[in-house]
Amino acid sequence: TLLPVRAGIEGFSPFAIGVMGASFYLGYILSCFFAPRVVARVGHIRSFTVFGTVA
Repeated sequence: TLLPVRAGIEGFSPFAIGVMGASFYLGYILSCFFAPRVVARVGHIRSFTVFGTVA
């Protein structure tokens, strides 16, 4: 993603940029575990709507 690049342009510290980049991929990995449960519970149409809204 370009978020860390933009954060560098805006003057964020390297630590903050690292946290932002790592949290993106941590969320990506965690969603692999939790998304199937959400889809099974409420159905794929409602899940797609919610995931699209959150993204």
